Amino acid sequence: MNLYNLQIGLKYGCPVEDVITGLSIQCRRWRSVYCNPTRQVFLGIAPTALSQTLVQVSSPWLIPFAYVIFAKYTWSCVELAKVSDEDVSHNYEKEVMEFGALSPMFTILATLALLNLFCFLGVVKKAIMGEGMTKVYETMPLQILLCGVLILINLPLYQALYLRKDKGKMPSSIAFKSRDI
Repeated sequence: MNLYNLQIGLKYGCPVEDVITGLSIQCRRWRSVYCNPTRQVFLGIAPTALSQTLVQVSSPWLIPFAYVIFAKYTWSCVELAKVSDEDVSHNYEKEVMEFGALSPMFTILATLALLNLFCFLGVVKKAIMGEGMTKVYETMPLQILLCGVLILINLPLYQALYLRKDKGKMPSSIAFKSRDI
């Protein structure tokens, strides 16, 4: 960074500094021109030392490209692993969700689904036992509707927690954790 660059409006210290620089220059009423010289003028050089390479590789610009490359070339491995087990393949063909792995994500999903179910059952109990359905429905109709829709969406999860007997069911430890929380 030097005084000349600051005078003409170059901006530094931001991941999108080229965009900010372009906007600041446009705001000063500079005109943009298309530059396509016959001789190549904007040539870079490859890093010549390991330390330069490591700095270039650790750049924040690398992360999106690495993600795309990783996702593109490892997807086939995921596809092969998805149907490797016979039970998993059978469930895949029947379009039944697979919950057999022990994952904290499943614990969170199961806990939220059960909380939603228990709240809905509490409202139904309150409507039947005490206040009556019209009173409950008058005070919170959208909440009841949303709760019911979420229960329908989570039906495969409830089946995996309590009804399924195959390898694709949720581990019983998740069912106990989510119920006790």
